[in-house]
Amino acid sequence: MRIFTLLALAFVLMTASGFGQKAEEQKPESQQEAAETVVEKSSTDTVSKAVGSRFVAETAKMPVPEPVFRPKPTPTPAAGDPTAQAAPPPSNGSSPVDLITRIEMKYQFQNFGSGYMHGVPVIRFDYAFSKAVGLRIDLPVLHFDSKIPGQRSESGIGDVVTSMTFVKMVSRRFIVGVVPRIDFPTASAAALGSGKYSFKPTVAGITPLAPGLAFATALEYRVSFAGNQNRADIHEMSIKPLFLKSFLKGPLKGYYANPQLEVIVDFENNNRTTVQAAVHMGKVLTKNVVVFWIPTVHLGGTKRESFKFEGGFRYLFR
Repeated sequence: MRIFTLLALAFVLMTASGFGQKAEEQKPESQQEAAETVVEKSSTDTVSKAVGSRFVAETAKMPVPEPVFRPKPTPTPAAGDPTAQAAPPPSNGSSPVDLITRIEMKYQFQNFGSGYMHGVPVIRFDYAFSKAVGLRIDLPVLHFDSKIPGQRSESGIGDVVTSMTFVKMVSRRFIVGVVPRIDFPTASAAALGSGKYSFKPTVAGITPLAPGLAFATALEYRVSFAGNQNRADIHEMSIKPLFLKSFLKGPLKGYYANPQLEVIVDFENNNRTTVQAAVHMGKVLTKNVVVFWIPTVHLGGTKRESFKFEGGFRYLFR
């Protein structure tokens, strides 16, 4: 019995010793695996940080797209809306404040008491620096056919006219134009010009009344300041109210008619007054080409010319 007890005790000790050795052998393996796991995790974190840093750097180099702004459309006033503004008539080049670069050529006939004056042609050049500033030069080529016996007819260059136009839109309902003008006594013969340097400033105002219709008034002061002393001085004022009426079928084709009345007061000759009427009519053929004709008749007061007619075309650079 004692022998069996000793054998059992020895078996128990041997078994316990074997399990302890196995545990010690497995322990370093677990520590090694744990160390390898830590190294692998550390490497993964380092790679992740490197990739993240590279992504951030490359993202910073990418151009930032600019925001696209789309303005809201302006609402169109409904028909009959009292807040709607009257639209100015489509441009045909006849408004005194409509600055468009152009070349204009016209024939001009005037019936004076002393003879007939023919402009063959009168050449006009306008250059618009902007919608607010423009330059104009008129070069007349004239022929005077005298009615007076013994006085010969003359042909040649008339007085060159230069002017600047300054336009200011005060509001949508009122536009102002200021036009300082100087006439030069360049006529090649006495019958073809005034023989005087003249300053003729003009102030004009335009008010749109309805689509295709506007009312304008032009006030021009004329005074000579130098030139041939044997020629009559110039000192007068002109007041010209007019309507600008367009019958255009859109911006490119159609007719227009601008009736106007002119009152001239001659301060140099006892305030003599002349009243005459004209109608500036024309047809817009294309975007660039306009033909026109302007008959003028004497209505009352001192007669300067019993009849005047102008007709020609203008080419608009637009």
